[in-house]
Amino acid sequence: MNTMSGLEYQHTPLPEGDSIRVCQLEPGNEADDVHVRLLTFDLSTEVPYTALSYVWGHPEDRATVRCHGKRLTIPASLLEALKAIRHPTLDEWLWADSICIDQQNTREKNHQVALMGNIYGQASRVTVWLGADPDDIASGAFSLAKQIALHEHPLLSNIRAVKPPHQELSSSAEWIRMGVHADPQALSDLDSGERRRWEHLAEVSRRPWFTRIWVIQEVGMASSRTSVMCGNRTIPWQQLAEAARQMLFRAHAFLVHFNMAKTIYDCFQIYDTFFSDVDDPFVSVLSRCSHFDCGDPRDKIYALLSHPSARMQDGNTIVQPDYTCSIYQLNVNLATQTLGKLHSLQILSAVQHYRSTDLDDISIASWVPSFEKPRIYNMLWGIPSFHHLQTATKTLPRFHKFHNSTTLKMVGLLVGSIDRCGTTIKGSWFRSWASGDLHHLKALISFIGAGSNSSNCIYPTLADRAKAICTTLTAGEPHARPEHFTAFAKVRIPDTADLGDPNSSSEAGDSEMFAICAAYYTNNRRLFATAQGYIGLGPCAMQEYDILCVLFGCLVPFVLRPSGERYRLVGECYVHGIMQGEAIQVLERGEYMEQEFVLY
Repeated sequence: MNTMSGLEYQHTPLPEGDSIRVCQLEPGNEADDVHVRLLTFDLSTEVPYTALSYVWGHPEDRATVRCHGKRLTIPASLLEALKAIRHPTLDEWLWADSICIDQQNTREKNHQVALMGNIYGQASRVTVWLGADPDDIASGAFSLAKQIALHEHPLLSNIRAVKPPHQELSSSAEWIRMGVHADPQALSDLDSGERRRWEHLAEVSRRPWFTRIWVIQEVGMASSRTSVMCGNRTIPWQQLAEAARQMLFRAHAFLVHFNMAKTIYDCFQIYDTFFSDVDDPFVSVLSRCSHFDCGDPRDKIYALLSHPSARMQDGNTIVQPDYTCSIYQLNVNLATQTLGKLHSLQILSAVQHYRSTDLDDISIASWVPSFEKPRIYNMLWGIPSFHHLQTATKTLPRFHKFHNSTTLKMVGLLVGSIDRCGTTIKGSWFRSWASGDLHHLKALISFIGAGSNSSNCIYPTLADRAKAICTTLTAGEPHARPEHFTAFAKVRIPDTADLGDPNSSSEAGDSEMFAICAAYYTNNRRLFATAQGYIGLGPCAMQEYDILCVLFGCLVPFVLRPSGERYRLVGECYVHGIMQGEAIQVLERGEYMEQEFVLY
């Protein structure tokens, strides 16, 4: 039992500038109380310290340490880490946010959070604390991870390694596809001891640290100087991240069998976010990381401000941390800065409304993304392989945001009105053999086929219709070719195979490739058809009588909802037949008229 008593420690104010507090952890044995002292340094000085990356845990799970002889309340998980790190005879110099930042001082917190990237970037090392390990599962887990990272695991040595996304492979669907080729037969060769190691690695990967958004920049700023600690076992972070990469691209069957596909992917994403070869816009980074957790919704943005894409040409970040700002106002500020400073309309593609009724709340600007919420579906504009699309990229963005208002005026083209909407799609339908999911697949094909057979269809031939079906269900993914759809239809829904391309042989097609691409891009989206004959893949919040438009300067089209003389932004979409600038060509022939769309 903790018997500490006495006065509560009060942080003294930090000097102006880039000053931080560093914690001097006094030596001690496991049973001793923890004693620390806080000293102030400027970040410009070379002070050797270890920055801790850890999970605070439940707000009520608290403990106390002695700070300058007084009581200081900290997360219980941090006390655990301090006892594990503490040297028996020497002082340790550490930085831990709950000790080194006065959490009651909002002004100081704003300033220190803005420095967080530098704090971790300039640390002599970073230690990740995953938690206590009373059963010593980390021993087997880390030894397995090391073997995999160093290509020394005998069961994986015969499986071809695949480079991660953003290097050679141009789409997420393609590298997921490669992972499927891992030989599940290898599972039968595991003896009981080896199986336990995989089970222990799965347990370690499910530690809460891997779910937290703050850890992405904490290890991202000092990857080569970071070690991961679980109990008294350690492994270099880069080794663990490389093991995650190898497992994703060489051992997919193992991940599925041991129920750790998601957690290992998150581990790899924590690494890849700061080390991807792709120059991702900040909007894409925020969207991809939106499923990570945090206690304060504003941290979905603040925790990633050290990412290179968050920094403007003047050296400042796109927004500054401010914990007096509401999450909605923060989203508005970020959207406004993206439009004004970057002159980019990609922010509109991040808009994802969960339900059609969400658009009824006129107190919320429909064109401002809610970054505090996990994304519903993958942003089309945020996928590297989609840079070949040019819906309206040959035109310059033309927009105007009214001063002190969340009203945004855009210029573009009205392409048509939404005539029919399908049901919200679950990507799992394409990978499942369940009879209920087969029924859903047939319904999707029937929905598209009904539009293809109408008198105003813009896809006149059977080959045109087959391509329209394939590209719509895969949002134009370059790897999902018509012959893949033909093979998929033959295997999964043979009574609709007449919709396949008559010039395409199912023998040359890859049914599984089509299934994976379709699952990836359709999930939580809806098929739709316009009164003018177009078919497309749109947001789940869309409804009949919404309109389809092309906004100048945008990579993809958008669905808008008329509201009097103004519009609500429903979301981005894919429409076969206008993704390569066809609508702009029609404008140039004088068959379309420019139009203003006032979004609110």
